[in-house]
Amino acid sequence: MMRQVMVLDADKNPLLPCHPAKARKLLRLGKATVHSQQPFTIKLNYTVQEPQNQSMSLRPHPIQN
Repeated sequence: MMRQVMVLDADKNPLLPCHPAKARKLLRLGKATVHSQQPFTIKLNYTVQEPQNQSMSLRPHPIQN
């Protein structure tokens, strides 16, 4: 299972999650900071012109015997 990194814009509005490699690159370039460790979330240091977001919901997976 591929993990995703949660992303917030400069105003702390949620955006679509990104791949961990992209998050590392944004952190290394100083374009983002760590917002929280659990779940791992980054906050962008710049304003997004046209944010890509969508409503998401979490639901548990059915237990299989």
